[in-house]
Amino acid sequence: CKSMIMKNTRLSGVSAAEAAGLGRYKRVCVVLQYDGPKLDKHKLTDVVRGLEGRHAAAKRQYSLRMVSGEESLALSGFEHNAVTPLGMATPMPLLVSERLRGLA
Repeated sequence: CKSMIMKNTRLSGVSAAEAAGLGRYKRVCVVLQYDGPKLDKHKLTDVVRGLEGRHAAAKRQYSLRMVSGEESLALSGFEHNAVTPLGMATPMPLLVSERLRGLA
């Protein structure tokens, strides 16, 4: 599995706490099958908008991108390519791919 922290770059002028106060998510941790299909950013946007419910903005207000290695280390406490969703330094929503959920 591969865990990646993604951020909505359209919320760059807003802190994570401010975004949460608005019912929005600035960052999410995504867990994917390592050798599975590529991350579909359109589906990811739809999932994040679904989590935000009535607070969701228009689709053009989302640009989900992987954070830099330095930002990932600061947010998770783990080095690049070693991010795990367990014991992260910063709490954030965890999104697990359907392929991995199907293994349960």
